[in-house]
Amino acid sequence: MQSVIQADRSSLSLASTDDAVYLADSTGATIDSFFYDENWHNPNIIDTRGIALERIAPNGPGNN
Repeated sequence: MQSVIQADRSSLSLASTDDAVYLADSTGATIDSFFYDENWHNPNIIDTRGIALERIAPNGPGNN
């Protein structure tokens, strides 16, 4: 099975709470998705611009 990633660098940031990210296969079928929530960031970080969030459990539900 071959994988292809297509991303526009200008669209890799999330603007606000409830922005959605979808991962789809070559047929357009959704493999996974999540809705971003700015409250996921550490509350001690004042400016979260440029701060990456990482998925802790890759096999778990997308919004966990």
